[in-house]
Amino acid sequence: MGFGRSEHAIFDVFSDPSGCQGRLSGSLRRRSLPKRAHNGVMNLIAIVLGIFAILIVLLTAILPVIGAIFAWIALIIGVVGLVFGLLSNHTKGRNIAILACVLAALRLVLGGIII
Repeated sequence: MGFGRSEHAIFDVFSDPSGCQGRLSGSLRRRSLPKRAHNGVMNLIAIVLGIFAILIVLLTAILPVIGAIFAWIALIIGVVGLVFGLLSNHTKGRNIAILACVLAALRLVLGGIII
């Protein structure tokens, strides 16, 4: 019918003319960071930020108003650490940052999320 290689026109939009057989080609391929030392540095930054956020939450958890303010700050620090952890090829920094975010969110929920 003149639609290209396949019989159905709707599938021609998704067909891969380069023959990559399911793999993304060209500019659609996921561009990963080069495996250099900066991936380890990103993981280290995520670990440091995550531990710092956990310490903030644990040390200020019993304070009524100041603890809530510091929990918000720890949540922001944990999210920044999580971004660095996601950019790294390692998972330890990401997991520590997730733990920091969960602890800060738990402190906020138990305190009523009030500043």
